[in-house]
Amino acid sequence: MFYLLGDFMKKKVKIFILVCLLFLGISVTTTNTNFSQPAFASMGSTGGGHSTGGSSGGGTNYTSSDSSDDSNNSSIGGIVGGFAILVLIFFSSYIIAALFDFIFKVRLRFEYDSNYLIKNSGDNNYKLFYPNQGFDKYQKLLHRLHIKFTKPDPKDDFPAYKEVYIQAQFLYSQLLREKYVNSKYQVKSLKQYLDRNYYKAMVKEIELKRNTGTVDETVIDSVIFEEVAHLDKSLLLAKLTVLGKDKEIQFNQDFDASFSRNKWTDYVLFGLEDNRNPKIINLVYGEHFHLNGEDFNDYQSGNEYTENKIN
Repeated sequence: MFYLLGDFMKKKVKIFILVCLLFLGISVTTTNTNFSQPAFASMGSTGGGHSTGGSSGGGTNYTSSDSSDDSNNSSIGGIVGGFAILVLIFFSSYIIAALFDFIFKVRLRFEYDSNYLIKNSGDNNYKLFYPNQGFDKYQKLLHRLHIKFTKPDPKDDFPAYKEVYIQAQFLYSQLLREKYVNSKYQVKSLKQYLDRNYYKAMVKEIELKRNTGTVDETVIDSVIFEEVAHLDKSLLLAKLTVLGKDKEIQFNQDFDASFSRNKWTDYVLFGLEDNRNPKIINLVYGEHFHLNGEDFNDYQSGNEYTENKIN
């Protein structure tokens, strides 16, 4: 079984903002301290430091006043400049995020001939495509978007979609085994079943699982399309019930977290390319899964399906 890796651009932008705020805050504080130092140095050096003459004293006072004014002006200028940079970073972060959203919208239009994000441009609509989401969170999102699922027509068996899901699951487990043996092994063959964004997430997840000594073995017997929602002519969101064998074995933990199961549920968002071949754009798991290295062993979707621990 393959898993989602969440690291979407907007989260990266938020982290970038926090780092910049911290850096600039330290910079402004340091700058203000440095600006105040020359005033004291000037006061001690003017007029030789010991002259008592009126003229010399006047010179000293005059220089000190100028230095203080310059210091204050410089401090104010540093604060204003720092604030301007913060404002620039704040607004540019949203511009960057909006740019990535726009690029994804355009790619969805040209690669899948889908106008979904053109007609529905709210943030929640973009979240349909975000990796790294829990089953219950995704269900709430579907409710907010008023996406209505229907029972598929018995005559519509979705053979092409089923084949993509089955082959992607099987290939993922095989590539993970190869990667576990040879760290330089390429997993590019997954591209034929996965959208490029989701493919990148899976490549990172494979590397993460390889580093933790985790190996999958997934063989699917049948896939049942329980409910479907046609977002448009090219995007199909489906709730699947899957029957088969799914084992996850963790060699580095004395098999304590290893498990197997025979039945599970997934939400899968498919996209039809121009050649009408479906690809997996997003996938949300309903039962036991690992996400970013974290074990969601107690996570359930409310179904009666159970897993067996491997001892």
